[in-house]
Amino acid sequence: MHIAISPASVTAKPTAVKAVYDRLRSDIIHSLLAPGEKLAIDEMAARYRIGVNPVREALNRLSSENFVEHREQRGFYVRPASLREFRELVQARCLVDCQALEQAVANANPRWEAALVAAHAALLAAERGTGLDEAGRHWESLHCDFHRALIGAAGSAWLMRLSDELMFQAGRYRFLGDVHSESQRNTPDEHRTIMEAAIGRDAALASRLLREHFSRTLMLLEARFGNANHVVVNGIVVSAD
Repeated sequence: MHIAISPASVTAKPTAVKAVYDRLRSDIIHSLLAPGEKLAIDEMAARYRIGVNPVREALNRLSSENFVEHREQRGFYVRPASLREFRELVQARCLVDCQALEQAVANANPRWEAALVAAHAALLAAERGTGLDEAGRHWESLHCDFHRALIGAAGSAWLMRLSDELMFQAGRYRFLGDVHSESQRNTPDEHRTIMEAAIGRDAALASRLLREHFSRTLMLLEARFGNANHVVVNGIVVSAD
């Protein structure tokens, strides 16, 4: 006799997996789960008050997206942070987002311009927070919205998708303590000048300013290293390689 097995009986409910996936990824990006930290499935289930199956599926998904490492016979770990990886992320973001921004400027229209101005105004009005509190999380969400709005007229779903993926991967480096110290840069002014160049239809200037914007966080982190093979930022180890 053939017995049909429903998908729900062998995998966790998609809504449950999505919920714990979102929480895990957010906590990794915000360094609440530190680079290199072990993610024991039962402990994560208790942390998020959810079953082990959704946690396991979420961790597998995060592993495929390079937020988490699965080590044979040892379990899951938050992907370690390294200066080399961050350099590669910045380089990739410059290639993808600068190309997308140039296309967005070429395709400029009043709807794109209005959305960009609104996203910038919302970001400017928000409290920056510490990066680990609710204000910081809200600011980061608005920051992502601004960068999405900036390239919103690019006309390429693939560029938008790649931009999002790289932005989230780079996000956890922005939360490594004071690597983006406001005493060493004026982030609101950086956002404003990029927006003004884009709205002014100066694609070359907007692209150059965006590249510099992405590179400044990397430069601040590089300055902490000197010749060291690792640094510790707010208790989190970042290796050179």
